[in-house]
Amino acid sequence: MTTFFAHYRQADSYRTQTSKLDQEYDDGRFKREELEYRLGDKDRLYLSKRLTYEVYQEQCEKMIKHPDQYVESKLSIEKFQQEIKQFEKELPKLQFIIDTIKARLNYFEQRKEEIEQMKRHLKQLDSEVQTALENKILKENELNRVERCLHLMKQIHRFRSSNDLVQKIYYDIPVKSKNNKKDQNGNIVEEDELSKALRLISQSIGRDWNRLYWQLPFYPCRGNEEKSNDIKHIDHKYHRGDVYHHQAIDCLTKWRRYHTRAKMDDILIALAKIRRYDLVQVIQKRILKQKRQLDYDVEDIDPRKKEIEDLNKKLNKLFEKIKNGQIQTHETYVYSSLGCGTVDPVRKYHGLSTH
Repeated sequence: MTTFFAHYRQADSYRTQTSKLDQEYDDGRFKREELEYRLGDKDRLYLSKRLTYEVYQEQCEKMIKHPDQYVESKLSIEKFQQEIKQFEKELPKLQFIIDTIKARLNYFEQRKEEIEQMKRHLKQLDSEVQTALENKILKENELNRVERCLHLMKQIHRFRSSNDLVQKIYYDIPVKSKNNKKDQNGNIVEEDELSKALRLISQSIGRDWNRLYWQLPFYPCRGNEEKSNDIKHIDHKYHRGDVYHHQAIDCLTKWRRYHTRAKMDDILIALAKIRRYDLVQVIQKRILKQKRQLDYDVEDIDPRKKEIEDLNKKLNKLFEKIKNGQIQTHETYVYSSLGCGTVDPVRKYHGLSTH
């Protein structure tokens, strides 16, 4: 962690310096162009005067060595000598100016080279920062994993040292009603009546969920302090979104888990106690009324109709056998769930006087 921040601060400092020098170099672009233009101009002027100086000096030396050839050139020799002296004064000044301009340009080139070196070094530092960042992320992930394991171990230790471990595990198991209709894959196709009622209540109960929780019965009995702790826990658990809806779902699920004899009448009585008759009417209209209608439809069908039809078929078969002579009328038949079966014929007993 310390290595990462050290590399990061160093790279940030280098980045600031490089950006500043690069900006200064860009700002001096016009100055460099002006110096380069002046250098070319002074170089041309120096070269011109230097060549002229050398030509004058050579011509003056010839005129001095051969004065007979230049009889009328006394004034020309003096003029050449004056020009040569003037050139000897000007040329060193021009050379100094040229050297100064070159020194300024060399300074810019050195700064440019320094900026390039700093950029290369900055690139290397960025690579080191990236490596340090990756190591930091790996260590943080490892630290988080260790913290999660430590938290889990603390929970395991707390649960193992608790006297009501079995009770807590039982109450944390999700509630699954046995009356839910499921398909072949085990997925819930239709909820039972109580689940439907609790879902409707959670959608419309609003802030009255805690009042409802106080009025709901519990078996085994749950004290006021436990109910109060349940409400506080649910109240602090949700802070965003549809808070009342989630709180109502949580409290009704908890009630159904804690109350081992939960039924529809319990929830209706509790709603009536908090004067939420609107929800009572909704449940009666959407759930209970549909159930009554279904019960009425079943009652319209005579449950003994099939049994009567089976008995008529068996009697028809019996009459057919009597008609065809397969059985005698003096034989007695009984009806049972297994069909018609014979019993022993009725014997006619004679009086004792015949013996």
